[in-house]
Amino acid sequence: MSDKKTAIITGAGRGLGKSIAQSLAKEGLIVLICSRTETELIDVRNLIVSAGGECHYFIVDVTDKDAVRNFVRIVLEMHGQIDILVNNAGWSNKEEFLEEISYDDYKKCFSTNIDSIFYIMKEVLPNMKKNKKGLIINMTSGAGKTGRQKLAVYSASKFAIRGLTEAVGRELEGTGVTCISLIPLGGFNTALRAELFGKEDAEKQKSPDLIGEAVKNIVLGKIEVNNGDSVLVKKEGIEIIRD
Repeated sequence: MSDKKTAIITGAGRGLGKSIAQSLAKEGLIVLICSRTETELIDVRNLIVSAGGECHYFIVDVTDKDAVRNFVRIVLEMHGQIDILVNNAGWSNKEEFLEEISYDDYKKCFSTNIDSIFYIMKEVLPNMKKNKKGLIINMTSGAGKTGRQKLAVYSASKFAIRGLTEAVGRELEGTGVTCISLIPLGGFNTALRAELFGKEDAEKQKSPDLIGEAVKNIVLGKIEVNNGDSVLVKKEGIEIIRD
């Protein structure tokens, strides 16, 4: 087993997760990336390895608690510990008034955005508590800070992430484990953005590398955080929200 720190990044086949994985790999962490699309994961793995980093990919449906449990078990068998967990996987329905949103989209949004975080934290936290160290970063959204019209369900799921994070952060006081949320404010040039609002709109938005840099600086301790904090990332810099 390696002395290097390990970092799990969910939803890491593209967008923000891809940038986060590359950023952490450049700092010498072993990055363990997962999503449901193998071709995207292979591309990210190859980029990291060709740049001299260490990366392993896993095909995981993070909305399936049994798949998540098996994934964490394999990671622990391989590396013995999990130092960093970045819950980045997310999904949104297209813009619709609440009464137009289908029941299936409602369930998919909450399953992807909040159930998945519960499942993987439940599996990872015992190892982190045992080792008395660890950092969990739960990705939320500007829509989880201010409700976004015609994205009511998405906004609700992202508000839920902040509530879960604050509560778990309080539970972790004195354990050596830190749990925070990260709020990318405004639009970012990601595939999800392009799917929702079109490619032209996405290309006008901020680079995902801004988020990769922020996560790296939190992991390295350059941005000091406390349990339950929300880290607001905007073009002008970082703001810490503490309730």
